[in-house]
Amino acid sequence: MGVSLCINNGTLITPHGALRCSVAIGEGKILALQTEEAVGLRGCAEVIDAKGKMVLPGVIDVHVHLEDVGSDGTPTADDFYDGTKSAAWGGTTCVIDFVTPDPGEGLTAALRRRRSAAERGSVVDFGFHMCITQNWRDEIDEVEEVLRSGVPSFKAFTTYQGLE
Repeated sequence: MGVSLCINNGTLITPHGALRCSVAIGEGKILALQTEEAVGLRGCAEVIDAKGKMVLPGVIDVHVHLEDVGSDGTPTADDFYDGTKSAAWGGTTCVIDFVTPDPGEGLTAALRRRRSAAERGSVVDFGFHMCITQNWRDEIDEVEEVLRSGVPSFKAFTTYQGLE
């Protein structure tokens, strides 16, 4: 596995605190950390000097509304392409959007519809929260399938006419 990017002499934010080091990256994965600041990593296709800067992993935005229509019929400003392109420019590498079934639409059908839209347009990783709507008694049998499909969270409405 080749090293395509070296980020040298930055301050890496880890679960254990700040660490001054260099980072070797290849095929989208961190391959090595080197804590000897003066040396820096070599043999990389691209080198970034991050001295005096923090090196952060990509941000996950856990609450977005892309390519959707609000309960009042107003569409959101961004589709998956434009919204995630903007997110990527800001350092966000994953978004978690919402799946709200249309009236009479089941959870799994709604998930397929939203996933298809995201796959067509998203330029970053994505996931979903599933919304449980007024049809929840009909939808409850689909919860396990939604979980198996990779959606780990559900939103239940206690307000908004027609969604509670």
